[in-house]
Amino acid sequence: MSPSEVVALLSAEKPNLHHLDSDPQNWRIRRDVLEWMAVNVEPGWRTLETGCGYSSIVLAACGAEHTVISPSASEHERIRAWCGEHGIPTGALTFVAAPSEVALPGLEGGDLDMVLVDGCHGFPWPFLDWFYTAEKLRVGGRLIVDDTDLRTGDVLRSFLCSEKERWAHLKDFKRTSLFEKISEDVLKGAEWTTQPWCAKRVSRLGRIRQRMET
Repeated sequence: MSPSEVVALLSAEKPNLHHLDSDPQNWRIRRDVLEWMAVNVEPGWRTLETGCGYSSIVLAACGAEHTVISPSASEHERIRAWCGEHGIPTGALTFVAAPSEVALPGLEGGDLDMVLVDGCHGFPWPFLDWFYTAEKLRVGGRLIVDDTDLRTGDVLRSFLCSEKERWAHLKDFKRTSLFEKISEDVLKGAEWTTQPWCAKRVSRLGRIRQRMET
């Protein structure tokens, strides 16, 4: 089965792979992002995601050497089971059943071809996921930030869009953004004065509005 056929099958069956208080849930990433993966991810790519779900299945179908970092082992088993039922090999999938802030700092290896930030969306997790994977991503590698409709995802997207010497903003999906790493030094020496997003000071009017919102 081709990766594009797997995307179509997932969209048709809509399996519930997640859970909340033991109740099956479906927090799937949008189909347009999965279709991009199906077309662009090459066999043998080294990929990593925080979170898990349909993206894990599509990346397995693409033949990627894929690492999944999310705390729920039962969700990992649901993914393996669905793949098994549909003949999708999972031998190149590595599941790490731990929160990303625990798993990522000690993660060995680099030269990742793609990273998907789609784990916990509370503050500061998307930023931690980016921080611990940014230098492991090769120059020319792809970074996908999901759920940019949420405040944390929107802030990370805004920051990366401003980093024009380090990240190229390639595409926006409906609530997902795609970037390419274009510099080796995305963190080294990056004080606030060297980051356009941070160097832009908050105006007096902006501070007044912030106080009114709190």
